Amino acid sequence: MKRLALGKKARLASILCALFMMCSMAISVSARNVADYNLTMPRLGGKIYTSSIKKTGTTKAVNNNTSIGGGYTMHCAIYKASDSSKMSSTKSCGSGDRILIPYNDASSAKGVNVKMGAWTSLTTGVKVQTSGSWSPDES
Repeated sequence: MKRLALGKKARLASILCALFMMCSMAISVSARNVADYNLTMPRLGGKIYTSSIKKTGTTKAVNNNTSIGGGYTMHCAIYKASDSSKMSSTKSCGSGDRILIPYNDASSAKGVNVKMGAWTSLTTGVKVQTSGSWSPDES
């Protein structure tokens, strides 16, 4: 009788261990890529890009801005890393803002290396420093 009870406990422990491992793998597979940026945006609306990251899902991109020098506004969009073709709408943010950037077609962007472009307005006569983090996937 005791042998049977021990066998059930061992099976239960094995099942729980297997469930834990499957959940851990599911969490790591769905992890999104995030990168920090520290950029100096050129004068007069010139664009600068972050390094590229692979898009893993079909959600919007996110820009978590930490700071923008001089109280200026940062404009940003997502571009294909290989040919710099624009893949999203343009969004604007101020210092400390968290913004979501919708893709033109998020499902076709999945698995693509992308980069974020950043610029100020055409009338900004100075270089502007900005920093923060961004991800091609909101979640």
